[in-house]
Amino acid sequence: MRSLWLVFLLAGCKKDDVETADLLVLGNIHMDVETETDAIAVRNGQIVAIGADAQALKGTGTAEVDVGDQHVFPGFHDAHTHLLAGSFAFARLLLLGTPSMEAMTTATVDYASDLDPEEPWVVGYGWLAENIPEPDGRAISEVITDRPVLLVSNSGHEAVVNQFALDLAGITAETPDPPDGMIGRDPDTGEPTGYLVEGAMTAIATQAMDEYDDARLSSALPGKLVDFSRSGLTGVSEILAAPGFDLGRPQIYTALEESGDLPIRVTWYAPLFSIDDFDEIEALRDNNPGELVRFGGAKIWVDGSMGSAEAWMEEEYQGNPGSFGTHYLDGDALTAIVFEAETRGIPLKLHVNGDAAVDAALDAFEAVAAANGSLTQHHILDHLCLADPDDIVRISTLGLSVSVQPTHYAAANLGETAEYLGEEVFSHAYDYSSFVEGGIPTALGTDWPVWPSSDPLLVAWSSTKTGAERELTMEDALRGYTEGSAAAINRSEDLGRLDVGYLADFVVLSQNPLEVDVDAVPDITVERRFVNGREIH
Repeated sequence: MRSLWLVFLLAGCKKDDVETADLLVLGNIHMDVETETDAIAVRNGQIVAIGADAQALKGTGTAEVDVGDQHVFPGFHDAHTHLLAGSFAFARLLLLGTPSMEAMTTATVDYASDLDPEEPWVVGYGWLAENIPEPDGRAISEVITDRPVLLVSNSGHEAVVNQFALDLAGITAETPDPPDGMIGRDPDTGEPTGYLVEGAMTAIATQAMDEYDDARLSSALPGKLVDFSRSGLTGVSEILAAPGFDLGRPQIYTALEESGDLPIRVTWYAPLFSIDDFDEIEALRDNNPGELVRFGGAKIWVDGSMGSAEAWMEEEYQGNPGSFGTHYLDGDALTAIVFEAETRGIPLKLHVNGDAAVDAALDAFEAVAAANGSLTQHHILDHLCLADPDDIVRISTLGLSVSVQPTHYAAANLGETAEYLGEEVFSHAYDYSSFVEGGIPTALGTDWPVWPSSDPLLVAWSSTKTGAERELTMEDALRGYTEGSAAAINRSEDLGRLDVGYLADFVVLSQNPLEVDVDAVPDITVERRFVNGREIH
C-alpha cells in the first residue's frame, strides 16, 4: 500500500518537488531480530521510508551507504552504566586483580607517592572481596598520614579508607553503624579499621566528591564515551551515582551535547537516597533539557550487593548464618517514595538483588497501584539476581521492565556467591530467561565499571552461557540491547527498531550475530555507527 501511494505521489509531481532523503542505507538491514529490509531512508535524523519506498527517495543531495555483505542492526543501548563514576575511577588507581590486602596497601602507597599534590584524594577502585576477605585500612593509615584515601571495591558497595578520611567524616569508635551499613571495627578496642560497607560509606563519599568540581570529575569522560561508541553502543542508561556517592551532575553531559562532543545518547538517572530528594531531582530534570541527553528518572538502592552477601534475602545466607543482607529502605518508606514518584511523574529505577528486596519493591508498587487505580510511570527493576517464580506474574501485571546484567552471573559463578547462597538457591539464581518467557520487557547491560567491558556483543554472548535452564538465546540477547532497552527508558515508539518513524540509530556489523556460531559472536567487529542519522567517527 505504501509503495502504491508513493507511485501516485511521484506521478503527480516532478522529482525535484519530492522531499528526498538525507541518507539512504542499502544492504542487509535488520529492522529487529526477526524482520529484514534492503533499504532505509533517513531525513532529519528519522527513518522516513523502508525498502522500495526508501530507494525512491534518493535525490542528488542524498548520501548513500551500501554495507555490502555486512549487516545493519538497531543501535545497542546499555541499560545500566555508571559511566561518569567509572571514567573517574579508571583514571585513578586500578586495583582489579589485586591479590591481597598487603598488595593493595603497597600499590596505594606507591601510587600516592607519585600523585599530583593538587589531587584532593587518593582514590582507587576495583578490589575484589574474594581476594581480600579481611579489608583493613590501618596499614595504609600508618604510611599515608597527610591526605585522605578512598579505595572502593569492584561492586561499589564496600570501601577501605585511611584514618585521615575517617577523621574528616567524623567516624570514631563511638559512631554507631548506620541501619543500612557496617563500620569495620577492631574486636578488642572497637576502633574503626577503615573498612566500610554500604551506607557506612556515605559520609566519606560526600566528603570526597565535594572536593571535585565538574571539570576534574569528568576529565576522563570524553575518552570513555568514544570507547563506548566504538563498541557499538548508541545509547546508555547512566546512573549518576554509586552506593552512597551522589554524582547528580547531568550538566556535564548537557555541556558535551551542546559542544557537539557527545557520540551517544545518554538517558540519566539521578540518585534518590530519601524521599526528601525529589525537589532537587525535579530541578535537575527541568534545568537540563536536551535531545541526546534526557532525564530517565530516579535511581534507588533497595538492598546491597549479591557479591558481598549484602543482597536482602528471604532466607539467611548459608555461608553467613544469621545474615539476611542489607536493605536501605523498609516497606513503608519504599511505598511512600513510589507514591511520591507517581504524583510527580518521575519513573523509578530500583536496585533489587535479593528476593526480599524484589518482594518489598513489588509490595510497594502494588500498594500504590491499588490506591491510585494503576501506575502511570514506567518503572524499572534492576539486577534481580534472585526472584521468586511468583514474582514474574506480579512484575508483568504491574507493567514493569527489568534490567539485568548477564555478566554478573559469570562473576558470581567464579566467586563466592554460590557458597554464600548454597547450591540449591544458586541453581535458580540469575534466571533471566524467566523474565523473557514471562513476557516482561527485558533490557540488558553491563553495570560498567562493575563489569569492565562495555562490549554489547560480549555481553550478548555471555547471556547464552548461564546454563541450559536460564540462558538466553542470541535473539533474546540482541532484543534486550535494542527493543528491551528502549522499553526500559519508555522510548519504544522511536528507539530500539529500524522502521518508519524511528530515529536512525544503527550500527554496521562485520557479520550477522544471528547466523554465526554463538562462540564467534565476540569476534564480530563494529564497522560503523550512526546516531540520529549522523555517522560517528
